Amino acid sequence: MWKRERLVSDLQAMRVREGDSLIVHASLRAIGRMEEGADTFLDALLEAVGAQGTVLIPAFRLERDRESDFPAPCLLQREGAVSSRHPLLPFAALGANAAFLTAGAPFHYPLGTNSPLARLYQLNGGALLIGVGYAAHAALHLAENWADAPYARRRRLVRVEEDAWQEMEGSPECSAGFGKIEPVLRQARLLREGYVGNAPAQYMRLQQAVSMAREMLCGNPESLLCDAPDCEPCTQARRFTRRQDVR
Repeated sequence: MWKRERLVSDLQAMRVREGDSLIVHASLRAIGRMEEGADTFLDALLEAVGAQGTVLIPAFRLERDRESDFPAPCLLQREGAVSSRHPLLPFAALGANAAFLTAGAPFHYPLGTNSPLARLYQLNGGALLIGVGYAAHAALHLAENWADAPYARRRRLVRVEEDAWQEMEGSPECSAGFGKIEPVLRQARLLREGYVGNAPAQYMRLQQAVSMAREMLCGNPESLLCDAPDCEPCTQARRFTRRQDVR
């Protein structure tokens, strides 16, 4: 059974430091049994970043990130926790920069400019993947927006009230191809790797990871799309990108 002190040590070994602001994607199942479950893990994160640090987690209302099972309500029940306002893609945050990260979140392009991810980028924050793959790495959608990938302008109908729907611009879709950036980040020595409990983990600076992804996408807008032949979003993205090229 993992204790908070051991998890803090694991995080510090990966160079998570006091004052860090970071987005966390984590599988509690992969970490293993903890004294008080998710609360033990959250306590460890908060201790590792200290009073001047901040923890940010997705609270998405989509069935897209099944590997991550670190529940937003666990964080939101803590005093001082806040959530960004979005009907589909909100974030929850706790710590010194929580209000800055979540305030004024845009409805359109919810993972693009002015989003909590963009604000975390401004802070030179970190991204922590624990027991999950790169499909959970939401910040790479920020790179799609900033590279102006043609498919990043996709639209989706979103329920904004009980009986009201609104079309949202900049809908993020499939992220199964995001793992293609991992060897690039590793070759550039931008990853800090280790274990948190039983779970393999990676820690990286958001500015470095997003900039690298943006460079890949500017060179080839299809570089982070998945290769599954039955993936309709990525198939459509390729078609749209190639139509843009023809023009």
